[in-house]
Amino acid sequence: MKHLILSLFIILSFSSSVLSQSGYLIIDTTSYGIRDFHSIRKSGTLLKDIYIQQGMIPGPQGLTGGNYYKLNAQRTGWDPVPFLNAVQCPGGNYYPVEHIVQSRTNSDVMIFNGMYVCGSDSSDYNKITRDGGATVQTLPFGGGNMGQQCRGFDIDATNSNIMYMAHTVFNGVYHPDPRIFKSTDAGVSWFVLDTLAGLKSIDGKWNTSGTYGGFLKVCPWNPNIIMAVTDNNLVYSTNAGVTFTVRNDVPSVKILVYDEGDQWIHGVSFDNKIWCNQGDPNGNWLPLGAGFDVKNIEVNPFDHNFWYGGSEQGVYKSTNWGLQWSLYNNSFSPSDRIIGIASDNFFGDTLVVASDQRVYRTWASVIVNIPINNTVPESFELKQNYPNPFNPVTRISYSLPVKSNISIKVYSVIGKELMTLVTGVFEPGNHSIDFNASDLSSGVYYYRLETSTFTETRKMVVVK
Repeated sequence: MKHLILSLFIILSFSSSVLSQSGYLIIDTTSYGIRDFHSIRKSGTLLKDIYIQQGMIPGPQGLTGGNYYKLNAQRTGWDPVPFLNAVQCPGGNYYPVEHIVQSRTNSDVMIFNGMYVCGSDSSDYNKITRDGGATVQTLPFGGGNMGQQCRGFDIDATNSNIMYMAHTVFNGVYHPDPRIFKSTDAGVSWFVLDTLAGLKSIDGKWNTSGTYGGFLKVCPWNPNIIMAVTDNNLVYSTNAGVTFTVRNDVPSVKILVYDEGDQWIHGVSFDNKIWCNQGDPNGNWLPLGAGFDVKNIEVNPFDHNFWYGGSEQGVYKSTNWGLQWSLYNNSFSPSDRIIGIASDNFFGDTLVVASDQRVYRTWASVIVNIPINNTVPESFELKQNYPNPFNPVTRISYSLPVKSNISIKVYSVIGKELMTLVTGVFEPGNHSIDFNASDLSSGVYYYRLETSTFTETRKMVVVK
């Protein structure tokens, strides 16, 4: 059915209407902003591990920030990931992690890459952890004051011991043409598979200039398929990296998406055409015009008709496999510049959306923002909602002096529990949520913050 619909694309017109959005919750943001977003599917599930990287601001020894956080499973809070945090070199120059991949079958296994600039030395570094960050080892790639030489890396989706790295520097020796390396023992040893000229460096990525770099991505349903890009073309392997073929009729793509539901492969070229392939890189690639400047794409795992696209203007949505797109949400104040989208463990149109300023969980008529940086308060506090009375949206703010497992629930005037607004473990700081009472009738209600050591209840009034 999908290929039949694709063939009808030339008679379809692009729609620019905006879907109506109501009742979204937007919470306080951070002065650092959001620098990067990674969502990694877990094997055999529709769940994802989602990582957010803090932005950078001037500090006493150069730039500071760039720390990583992992969203909790409920998408109500985050936890720091210290081993991915930025590092200060002896000269005081800042260097952050730039790219991460995580094993689908063992989330404790992760490879990450970054750049350092210390004095006159500027090189990339490539590291691995096999125990969730308890220990981190340096891989034999990079260094030598040569800037970013990595062309991409990935871990087999079915076997965490099998890894790939495309690089020009191995054990301190530089090779002008990048070589494709493979490890079958979780990165302990590496051997060369192929040499491929022109592979694009991964240093270009979504950032202030909006540039994109290279990648090396293993297909999740067929680990023999590996995709990469040169400056001008798409390249691929169908024999687990032993040899690569340059696809001269398909341009270099800035985004590559494996649609696991339909087992299709999609790439977005720099002219914003979506190149669709039925899962066989040797076969035809059909280009479709998206009609907007595509920054990222996500396919809904529950309904593969639904695609979501990030742009400078907000989130676009397609309900027919990317054939037609319309602006879905452009209400991500103060910025609609979308750097990442993930659709996973909630049904329907539930998304985790990161702009360059805030992170949101969206579903039905709610957005919950996940703050990245807070001043630590001195005590627990549940503040009075504002406005009060209200119709239908009010803001509830609360303070946590220590990391706490909390809940905020709404009760009727006779004490009946009506709904849970927040639940989970949260870092210390000042937090807020916006509560939409459109489903409640006029009247008096109570909301309660509970932790293991603190409980406070306040009254709110809905007037319609």
